[in-house]
Amino acid sequence: MGSFFLIGFRILGGMLTLFVFLLVVMRLAAPWPVRVEEVQQAEVAAVMKILRASYQNAHSIYLSVDGHNPDESMLKTLHINFPNLHINSIKEQSNTNNHCNIPTEEIIPMGTCESDNFLQIRFLTMPFWRVGLVNINTAACRNEFTLFKGLSSWHVISYRWLCS
Repeated sequence: MGSFFLIGFRILGGMLTLFVFLLVVMRLAAPWPVRVEEVQQAEVAAVMKILRASYQNAHSIYLSVDGHNPDESMLKTLHINFPNLHINSIKEQSNTNNHCNIPTEEIIPMGTCESDNFLQIRFLTMPFWRVGLVNINTAACRNEFTLFKGLSSWHVISYRWLCS
């Protein structure tokens, strides 16, 4: 009976050692710097996931990618996948629906006061080989996506969000 547990602990120890070794190899194999094409593909996969999940009934949405306007290839890909949604760069967003400009003596805004019709997309990092992290913020929510690159495309494997 005692030798059965000893063999089990050795197998478990060997598996743990192999797991740690694979993590180290995946970390060492992570690209640095990350290629622009990889970043754009990961960002598009994350945006498509959040648009499918939360913006099915939206009329228009504005995008900011890494603090800049999205490139034409991203807009074209999103227009093809979401033909009924008007997807624009953040520079085209109007402040007419921004409720933040109300004097504080009249109304105390609760929660967010901005229109929640924009996505701020930011590629965070590639901590492991073929694994990427993308952050997408709206006026009220913060979203973090963990993506894995399959043979040819990125796939969302984990999605966390926090809304105020």
